[in-house]
Amino acid sequence: MKWRSNKNRPTYRTMVPFLAAGETMTDEEYEIWYDQNSVDLTNLEGLEVVEDISTLQWLGDAMGKGGGSALISVPEGYEAYGRIFFPFENGEFRTDDPTSYEYRYRSWAEVALSNNKIPHALMQSASISTERDGRLVSSGPDSTFGSDLIAELSKFTSKPSATTFLIWEGYGNINRKTSARLPLLELPLGRRCFALTGHSDHFVRPPIRIQLCTPSDRAWCYGSDTDLDYGYVACSQECLDAMRENDSIEIYQIDPAAMIWHDSDVINSQMGTTD
Repeated sequence: MKWRSNKNRPTYRTMVPFLAAGETMTDEEYEIWYDQNSVDLTNLEGLEVVEDISTLQWLGDAMGKGGGSALISVPEGYEAYGRIFFPFENGEFRTDDPTSYEYRYRSWAEVALSNNKIPHALMQSASISTERDGRLVSSGPDSTFGSDLIAELSKFTSKPSATTFLIWEGYGNINRKTSARLPLLELPLGRRCFALTGHSDHFVRPPIRIQLCTPSDRAWCYGSDTDLDYGYVACSQECLDAMRENDSIEIYQIDPAAMIWHDSDVINSQMGTTD
């Protein structure tokens, strides 16, 4: 069978290559391409699959009790909670080479102030930014930002080498053949996740966005979602204060019960739209 789309194909084939007009691919060619381009969760260097997810049930039991609050993404019961803002990415022409384009990151506070808005813990991207401000790094922390974040968190656990990473099953680049047998942990919003374990450094390495991670001593917990352009951390007050002192991490302390919907920024939404 020759094919160019995802019609009439096995259910695990969630990835389709871009082909030139008129170009086709046989099933055998597709299988080779699929295995080369999809992510095999059972074969990630330095990470092992958690087969017994009963040890993680405490997460499901401690999450989802706050409606649209931070407790959708991180569990209740911690001393302090923070909201982490993923930066805006803005492309600009280089001053030393007008023909070359380069990207730089901008904090939410910088974007808000440039648009005469007020930076605060419950701000929303739509209420503080315009199209000229660039796009959000909505896939999560980039390697630099993520490295600084996980470095701070790792100082506050005795078990950095035993960190659990949860990955939502819904990402299309997961190899469905090798992951079919893997157990899934149910989280709020119907997010069923695969569980992997390894060193906390892998926070910035996995080829798929992390839904949640926490060390085995439960000293802290980081959580986000594919639909969010920010993350949450639940930890000790000392840990949160350390992150707030790190200039490369934009984080605000929050009440974990505070609602974070797209229209919840009442401070800036009442100030009118930006030009």
